[in-house]
Amino acid sequence: MKKIFGICILTIFLCAPIIVTAQKLPVIQEKSLRAPANVKIDGELGEWNYKFQAYNKATDIFYSISNDDNNLYLVVQAKDPIIIKKIITSGIVFKINDPAKKNEESYSFSFPCPLPLTARTRLLMDINKKIDIADDSILRKRRVDSLIIAMNTIVDKKFEKIKITGINSIKDTLISIHNETGVLAAAHFDNLRFYNYELAVPLKYITSEINKDSKISYQVKIEGIVTNRPNIVFIEESSDMRAMNYTTDFSGAYNLSKR
Repeated sequence: MKKIFGICILTIFLCAPIIVTAQKLPVIQEKSLRAPANVKIDGELGEWNYKFQAYNKATDIFYSISNDDNNLYLVVQAKDPIIIKKIITSGIVFKINDPAKKNEESYSFSFPCPLPLTARTRLLMDINKKIDIADDSILRKRRVDSLIIAMNTIVDKKFEKIKITGINSIKDTLISIHNETGVLAAAHFDNLRFYNYELAVPLKYITSEINKDSKISYQVKIEGIVTNRPNIVFIEESSDMRAMNYTTDFSGAYNLSKR
């Protein structure tokens, strides 16, 4: 009887899902991180092992900043549908500031840029779409897979531009995600409908903003959708809807990781 009880306990332990809580992560990233050798900016976070350096409560996102010898990277994951909708509508703005200028904005990278109304409406509807089928059914898995494919098809076709300001050698404010500057951005939904985002900025553009300690001052911002898109009005006055109206941000400093 004791043996059977022990086996049952072991089975429960092995089958229990491993839950990584946001509380175990700092609010602002504390350590430098060397980027993996196989980084590909495609919105798929497999090379990062879906691990993050911080969870910021103000913006409700998980994030990591890292670097290699050539690029600075920002990796973000948003899980809450409300925050995902906010990001899709307003984009994530990554600012790199010159410490000598007292946090005056130097360079800014925003992605995604505003979507066509039809694509945005469809994507926002799909984010909260409910599938009323048993969780463990094959049919449900097929429906979810189909929905994720449809959402990522819109992302692949319509997330076309990156907005850049402050880099004199890049003349166009809006550039294609397929460009020769080396500034790259991509996003994708995973099978849990979490929003995953990657940005790469060549270090050559921000050399003047790196102080003698190889430290970079940065800000991550998600703009409120009402202030940023005045033509969008939400009738509902729920706390979730109000949360979408307000701009949220956080700032930090990152020390470049060296070999």
